[in-house]
Amino acid sequence: MSTAPYSIFDALSKLPFSPAPATDLVHYLIRSLAQEACEQHEVFGIQTYYRIVSRARDICHRINEYIVDVAVDHKDWEKYHKYTAQIAPLESLLFQVSQLIHEETHRKHEHRENALQLYIERFEHWKCHREIYRNILIKLHSAPFDACDYDWELDFKAACDHDDRAWLSIICEKILISLNIFAEKFQRHIMRFSHITAVIKLLAEIQIILEESETFDETRIICVTRCFMTIWGMIQVACDPHIDWAVSRHLRSRKTWTRILEWVERFKIAVCDFSVEIEILVEELTIIVEYVVHAHTEPQDVDELLQFLICHPAKVRRPYYAQSLALVRLCENIGGHIKTTHHGADIGKLEWAVELSIVAMEQAEHAAAHTHKYDWD
Repeated sequence: MSTAPYSIFDALSKLPFSPAPATDLVHYLIRSLAQEACEQHEVFGIQTYYRIVSRARDICHRINEYIVDVAVDHKDWEKYHKYTAQIAPLESLLFQVSQLIHEETHRKHEHRENALQLYIERFEHWKCHREIYRNILIKLHSAPFDACDYDWELDFKAACDHDDRAWLSIICEKILISLNIFAEKFQRHIMRFSHITAVIKLLAEIQIILEESETFDETRIICVTRCFMTIWGMIQVACDPHIDWAVSRHLRSRKTWTRILEWVERFKIAVCDFSVEIEILVEELTIIVEYVVHAHTEPQDVDELLQFLICHPAKVRRPYYAQSLALVRLCENIGGHIKTTHHGADIGKLEWAVELSIVAMEQAEHAAAHTHKYDWD
């Protein structure tokens, strides 16, 4: 275990004087959790976590003060009952925190066919741990522990708000990293890439809206986080080399990201409009994702794929018009072969050819338009 910054670790874990043997376990747990707090950068609720450790340290110090007072005055039963009533509950809460932090930092990332489900489960994991951390901090400010001498409820709210915003920011950073990976692997697919870029731009705008919002709505932050983590998972799985191409290709299709883009546009409006039931809109995203996940098991229609091509050649000027017709004819031949041989497994190749052909014709359209503007006599 690497050495944490001394000032942070010392502030979180050091007691004014040596603890009594009865609080040895409590002090050990505090030091262990303080070390984790200094080392972790992606804990779901880092500010809440800091406050849990800090509050536990203060309680431990107070317990040791009671023990010293009882050692001096053997008739002080009140303080005796106070410290004996606090040690076991404090140990229990700290063990619970230790288990949570262990789960967060040692979760195994497995590869399976429905890998997107891992990201959806991670959202549920975040939501669950978020609530548990906050409940633990509330319990540390409740009986049998002594009251603190500051407005802990105001501080508690500030910590919770900070954690929610920070986790959303971390997800946005991860989405950008995944997008860069996607761009490197599929750089020829400008059309798909532009749709995903448009989605991420809207997500960034939603994050800014929440950052600038003075009223931090609990329901909306949970729904926004679910949206962000789901889309992060979609991009990540789309470029994951461990996922079978036949499974992940639908996560790279223009049709999928067109639907996601339309959904995010409506979701952005719902985030700002408190009259909209945002939970219903989030359930719609779940339906879209379920369709995409199971799409590879459904038969694809050759004619439906080919119909995306026919409107493009008319938009292309010479000298690229003939090449556009050749691309359409090539895709028609592939589709005819699939129909004749009934090789449904080859539908992915046709989809790939159609996507590349559309990209090529769109590039030809822009290139020919440029030539017409500057070189036409």
